[in-house]
Amino acid sequence: LAEGRGGIRTEEEIKARSLVQKQRFNPLLDCPKTQFSYADIHKLLTADIAGCFGPSHSGAHQPSLCFASEKFLMIEQVSKVDRTGGTWGLGLIEGHKQLEADHWYFPCHFKGDQVMAGSLMAEGCGQLLQFYMLHLGMHTQTQNGRFQPLENASQQVRCRGQVLPQSGMLTYRM
Repeated sequence: LAEGRGGIRTEEEIKARSLVQKQRFNPLLDCPKTQFSYADIHKLLTADIAGCFGPSHSGAHQPSLCFASEKFLMIEQVSKVDRTGGTWGLGLIEGHKQLEADHWYFPCHFKGDQVMAGSLMAEGCGQLLQFYMLHLGMHTQTQNGRFQPLENASQQVRCRGQVLPQSGMLTYRM
């Protein structure tokens, strides 16, 4: 586990990615910001979407689209949003969580061998996807929407390395 260093792709996957024709998704709302601070993201705890993304995202208040509690906030900063980036051209986003050795989740997971639980890392991925969907304005297509897994749709989470208490910054890239 200590040797894990991210996603591992086969030669076949690398070749397939090189042949991909990029697509384009036009966002429903325009948000020129490409970086977001903790203060910006913190506004999503109360579903203040316009407070995070700007006046282009104002509209009907949807409290059901808020992020989890501050305790479970796994994305505290977004350093990059590129709506045409990524292998398929559908977007690239990078989010971060500052880790401290005394955060609540380290002592809770594996007594004597503390690591961040994979389920919390998966939660961070989900929060980054939620953030990106809000950034694109997809919340305008629903009322009282919620972010939740699809019923009867399996999810696969692969953790390619350990997140230890001495880690400084956890980065999510999607």
